[in-house]
Amino acid sequence: MSTSLWWGVALAAGLCSTLQTAVNGNITKSLGSYTAMACNFVFFALGTIAFLCYGISQKEFSLSRITALKPENYLGGVFGFGVVLFLTLCFPRLGALATMALMILGQSAVALLVDSQGLWGAPVIAISAQRLFAVGLILGGVVLMNK
Repeated sequence: MSTSLWWGVALAAGLCSTLQTAVNGNITKSLGSYTAMACNFVFFALGTIAFLCYGISQKEFSLSRITALKPENYLGGVFGFGVVLFLTLCFPRLGALATMALMILGQSAVALLVDSQGLWGAPVIAISAQRLFAVGLILGGVVLMNK
């Protein structure tokens, strides 16, 4: 796949995360935080079924490969829980734009660390003045959109 196609896929992920957050935030406003978390359990179960169907359709799928993962790779589930929990709680209090902008700022700051250290197999990309400036621009955007 070309790089521009992958950019589109990444943008689609951003669209999905914002829309998921809006739906979860609406549930939180309507039914409360605890009910929203219970609903997310059902949503994750449905997502698990969808992932399983997709995985089975792929030639490289193997349950033994999943069980052979290093324990630290299972942190992805914990981090995913954190994303859904924190966004679900923030959306009805901060609104869509502030919530997503702060998420992007957090992602960008941590991405600097992940890239610079090559964590979880990421290509090693050094922290540079240009990359720090880019994250600073995101911070500036967060400040501007919350005034």
